[in-house]
Amino acid sequence: MRIRYIAQLGALIALVMASIGMVSADVELRQTRDFANQGAQEQQAGRAMLLMFSGEGCRFCTVVEEDFLKPMMRSGDYDELVSMHKVHLSSRTRLTDFDGQPTSGRELAERYGVFVMPTVVFVDGQGQEVAERRVGLMTEAYYGGYLDDSIREALRNIRQHEQVSAR
Repeated sequence: MRIRYIAQLGALIALVMASIGMVSADVELRQTRDFANQGAQEQQAGRAMLLMFSGEGCRFCTVVEEDFLKPMMRSGDYDELVSMHKVHLSSRTRLTDFDGQPTSGRELAERYGVFVMPTVVFVDGQGQEVAERRVGLMTEAYYGGYLDDSIREALRNIRQHEQVSAR
């Protein structure tokens, strides 16, 4: 009887915590395979794309993902601004580049000149870099602000390009 009561109490506490936002569903960075298709979707939606280049066993990559990017995704505040993607340099999975050509995570990293992990690159729907990249894990106290700055810069540049193209 006591065990059943404790289980019910635990379930009630979890329900209350979820309803007030203390517990949320886990989120994952997209491991996109077709950047041409994804880029077209993001371009149509007017969103920037954040590409986090990561490697096997990279502890700083884990910190960026778990302590910054996933909480940003959970908040919902970035859903209309940016889509977040993880590119594994060591993955053997074949990808489709923004130009429709086959590529790999390592080849994508070479294309963007990524040599340090984590590197976060901000691109438009055509794969063009549109904001200051974030290389390594700088001072953690400011890193979230640096990401926000780059997202704002990316959106500003994307919107300026759209206005020029519309003329």
